[in-house]
Amino acid sequence: HGMDFAAGSAICRGDMNYLGNAYMSLPIAITVEGANIMTRSFQIIGQGLTRCHPHMIDLIMALQMPKEQEDKAIEVFTRQFYQVVNHGLTNFGRSITRGLGATVATTTRPKSAYKNGDKLVDYHEKQLLRLSA
Repeated sequence: HGMDFAAGSAICRGDMNYLGNAYMSLPIAITVEGANIMTRSFQIIGQGLTRCHPHMIDLIMALQMPKEQEDKAIEVFTRQFYQVVNHGLTNFGRSITRGLGATVATTTRPKSAYKNGDKLVDYHEKQLLRLSA
């Protein structure tokens, strides 16, 4: 509301404009705050990936080995890299086979399956397992 109160003098640039300079710095503050939120999110995601992936921490440790252990570092890195690729391909294969299996199970499931609570829970557990592959 300060711009409304100061009327035309607030929109003119110059040394005597007591509101204009503060107003002009607002987009920078918003941009910096957005960058801080993004940086924090990237750090959380990166730390989660590093700690939760079964092979990533060993891969990073191989990259940080000293120069004297370069041969061992290359061996460890190569082995871990292939394990990361194998892990990704295995998960991809599981998601495809479980997806096809879920499609078949859904199309062949009888209408009475909704009446049996245990079968319905079993069906939804399989769906969650498929989605977590």
